[in-house]
Amino acid sequence: MKLPTRVAGRLPSKAIIGFAVMAAVVVCALLAPWLAPYDPNDQSLPDRLSKPNWLVDEDNGYFLGSDGLGRDILSRIIYGSRISLTIGILAVGLSGILGSLLGMSAGYFGGWWEQLVLRLADIILSIPFILLAIAIVAVLGPSIVNLVIVFVATRWVRYARVAAAQTLSVKEGDFVAAANAMGASPIRTMRLHVLPNITSALIVLATLDFGFVIIIESGLSFLGLGVPPQIPSWGGMLADGRNILNLAWWISTFPGLAIVATVTAFNLLGDWLRDKLDPTLRGQG
Repeated sequence: MKLPTRVAGRLPSKAIIGFAVMAAVVVCALLAPWLAPYDPNDQSLPDRLSKPNWLVDEDNGYFLGSDGLGRDILSRIIYGSRISLTIGILAVGLSGILGSLLGMSAGYFGGWWEQLVLRLADIILSIPFILLAIAIVAVLGPSIVNLVIVFVATRWVRYARVAAAQTLSVKEGDFVAAANAMGASPIRTMRLHVLPNITSALIVLATLDFGFVIIIESGLSFLGLGVPPQIPSWGGMLADGRNILNLAWWISTFPGLAIVATVTAFNLLGDWLRDKLDPTLRGQG
């Protein structure tokens, strides 16, 4: 993704760390079949609960240890990055597109359409997100598609509110009035003049929202309401080791660290983008 020109320049340390971790996760997701030493679902009961090989005298073949079924933790973490990124990209992308279109049209046209969109957003925001997500997944069943549906159905409201507020400000500009005076259609005006001026705020929101989606996906998978158990996911791995932390701490610890590192990376990028794209903060970054 090409950043706006005003974002270019020397990157601060937090942005470098964020980019580095994000790049590592993306590489793991794209090259999982070549990076993972084992198939993530291969079981070896004689090797169950093997310690990480750097904690034992002999190399047991498990760099981060194995779980209760003898599956390699490192391989499952690498493949789990695919699930987290896939759900994150689909959820943030679809909810961002839906919410941005609804919010931009509501802010531009106003009237009953604005009231309808914003009141619907208020209703969804009034319901605790995690309870709504659990209820929807419990009805639809655990699957990647259903998880994405949950996120799109509940997260679009954030983008809609931001897009509506930004559009209300932008549409008062002289360039929008000039476009309307020249006979430009509302769709053309929103596409060429409104959308480019609200994109920065939406990019920042999407970057920060990505980490939130990963946390919620992991939490739902931990509860058995997210990704099906046969698919390696970080939240599911946390659940696998929660009852035997005193015997095999590595089963839950390393997936937990992967979640923390990934979410922190996206939050650092979001903070940096906010500092660069917000004119009130640009001089402080």
